[in-house]
Amino acid sequence: MPELIASLGLKSQKLFPVLVLSKLETAEAGRRIHGMIGGGSGPVVGIFVGGRKTRGKRWASANFIELAVLPRSQGARPIVFVGPEERDTLPYLRAVLAHRVPVVFEPDVRARAAMVANCDLFVACDSGPLHLACALGVRTVAIFLKSNFDRWEPPAELGRIVYRETGVRVMDILTACRIEVDRRFGEREAGRIVNG
Repeated sequence: MPELIASLGLKSQKLFPVLVLSKLETAEAGRRIHGMIGGGSGPVVGIFVGGRKTRGKRWASANFIELAVLPRSQGARPIVFVGPEERDTLPYLRAVLAHRVPVVFEPDVRARAAMVANCDLFVACDSGPLHLACALGVRTVAIFLKSNFDRWEPPAELGRIVYRETGVRVMDILTACRIEVDRRFGEREAGRIVNG
């Protein structure tokens, strides 16, 4: 709508999606997350392993596993989120990531949203949870496996996209995560990592 108004030559402002949660919902989800990830002062990095498989938007599970394990060695506190379409991967992910990274399947949408709201950074393929994180004001790293990011990317004020014609690599995502964590503390500027 703002683009339409602006195209008519009228004054417009940029609007972002917003989802409002109660303080109680957010606090309860925070206690739940910290119970799973333990103590520490590193950033909480939510990783959603889904995406529409039928539309070619889901990154391989092995990539997500590598992505979940590596930041932990650098002080981050990752937590993996699984949605209803990925529920079949839940036992596999829990077995592979056991005792290293918590894996969560939360069917209640508001409870899941409250957990995402407690993340310092959220990583996901182009999917509903990616846009949910944006609506909660959580910085995102958006993995795009197709070049349609111009249409579906989160606003630069809310996230960073990563796309590579030859396929997104785990190191591309880790680099974007480092930039976003640094940015949160005012050290770097937002933008895109496209083809490298």
